Amino acid sequence: LYVGVNHKDFDSSPFTQKIRDDVFGIELKTQGSNNNQNGIYWPIQFLKNTPVEHCPNAYSTLIGLRTPSIDGSLHLYTLCYSGDTRPSGNIVRACADFSKTCQQSVSLLLHEATFDDDDTGKKEAIRKRHST
Repeated sequence: LYVGVNHKDFDSSPFTQKIRDDVFGIELKTQGSNNNQNGIYWPIQFLKNTPVEHCPNAYSTLIGLRTPSIDGSLHLYTLCYSGDTRPSGNIVRACADFSKTCQQSVSLLLHEATFDDDDTGKKEAIRKRHST
């Protein structure tokens, strides 16, 4: 699935309502379910973009996915993804707000890093707004 919209516009722009409807309207069916309503679920529960300290218009994404377990019940799995940015208080706040609202922790934080964790790498990372 490719959605061509600017991250800052996804949550609020009236022009992206159709895209939001399409993303949140994706239906999946659990294995072994028949063709009626049983077994159909909507995996994407939320998608939140948060500005990060990098180049202009750089964002991290917090996505909530409902995933089926072996017993057929659905569980919320959350992923926070950030590209190679500086460490970001905005990401920490977004994850903390989610945890407070949903009363569960983020399942996985994935943060890319480019530079080695030595003195040279740390200096380059700061200069180029990246991480080690």
